[in-house]
Amino acid sequence: MTRLRDWVGQLSAAWTWSEWRPGRRRMNQAFRLGIETRRRFNALSEQEQAAEMLKSLQAIVRHARSSVPFYSNLMRDLPSDFPASFADYRKLTPLDKTAIRSEQDRLLSALWPENQLIHDATGGSTGEPVVIYSSPEDLGWKLSGQQYYQSLLGCPHGSRIATLYGGELDVTATPSRQARLKNWLSNYSPHGCFRLDEPYLMEVHRAFSRFQPDMIVAYASAVHLLAITLEQNNQHPTYPRKVIVTGAEKLESHQRAAVERVFSVPVVERYGSRDVSMMAYQIPGHGNDFWVDRCYCLIEPDGSPDEHGQAPILVTTLRNHAMPLLRYRIDDIGGFTRDWHPARPAIRLASVLGRVLDYIYLPDNRRVHSSEFPHLFKDFDVVAYHIVQDANGDVLVNVVPGPRHTEGERQKTERIIQDNLTGVRVTFQYLDQLERTTGHAKLRPVVSFCRPDSYQ
Repeated sequence: MTRLRDWVGQLSAAWTWSEWRPGRRRMNQAFRLGIETRRRFNALSEQEQAAEMLKSLQAIVRHARSSVPFYSNLMRDLPSDFPASFADYRKLTPLDKTAIRSEQDRLLSALWPENQLIHDATGGSTGEPVVIYSSPEDLGWKLSGQQYYQSLLGCPHGSRIATLYGGELDVTATPSRQARLKNWLSNYSPHGCFRLDEPYLMEVHRAFSRFQPDMIVAYASAVHLLAITLEQNNQHPTYPRKVIVTGAEKLESHQRAAVERVFSVPVVERYGSRDVSMMAYQIPGHGNDFWVDRCYCLIEPDGSPDEHGQAPILVTTLRNHAMPLLRYRIDDIGGFTRDWHPARPAIRLASVLGRVLDYIYLPDNRRVHSSEFPHLFKDFDVVAYHIVQDANGDVLVNVVPGPRHTEGERQKTERIIQDNLTGVRVTFQYLDQLERTTGHAKLRPVVSFCRPDSYQ
């Protein structure tokens, strides 16, 4: 049965990304092109890679300047051959999320009808979700980066992938029969990680033991809690067979040590986002630096790095043509290596500080991962939000609604949040804007002053 399932998974993956699959030919062709282009690119010398990157950068800038109204205006006074170099490119004014929200229509390329584009809302972990548009070809390129990375980790198409990542908004929802069949055929075993009490974690352990994944993709804090729970219960997992990949939040050194101790496999981080896709990744045996996917994006500091090499990250998508993001302020902090120079593209990041996420603590040792809230809000017209839990457990949800946030949406949003925060008092407050503390422009969207022992 084990070999049969692996064979079915490989066959299913081949069909999923086949150029002949109905309705997905354009995306799948770009997917395959993205993988093959990365293979060729990474076989080049660093000097040759830099030359290829500059060509890609100049091409996407020309495309944006000629077909995207926002950039046509922004680059009106720049020379026709801009950018002549990577250092020259830093003359371009950065793009922030406020501009994306206010100038969304003008950021779309005129070469694609909007009804042919695929849109995705960011999780909004800074409290301000944005909508990004991609063509089928753009989406194929995005997805190919994840698959290329998995192949580097020894997990090609059809490998067994389990997740402890994300989850259902409806806490009572169960996967449909169709979803379960699709997961079985794809060798995929998804598990949410918003509720991380011990019974649930032991349930996940039993599921993973049966499935025997090659790779686990998880929120850092979730897989750390799983490791600690197994250790406390004297359980010795026989999975995963190859690697654990964390994302969405910073993997702390003590978490990495505990997870590697319990699971006896390498733990690596990947750095990505919903608006850009995967940008950089760690590779087992190559230290903790993040290798930038330079075939897909350009990463640079916003300004000069400080004495620790840290600076806000600017990212440029080299392959997203429907809605190019040029020098985009992604609202993350990165550690740039000492050899970074404006005249050269960043090869590696020494660290991705990202955002340290918090929990909302519920009675009976339950806790809700703060990454749940971006998912709760992303399908509604919510401009910004800020959630604060007092020491006594009470939760205040501050919401800045958008113009299309109807009374029906408001009621549905409140019901979903209250269903996910059972056992505590939840109060909603609707504001025109959120206050940000002096010196900290970035909003910390979820803050809890409560601790589990508050309920004892």
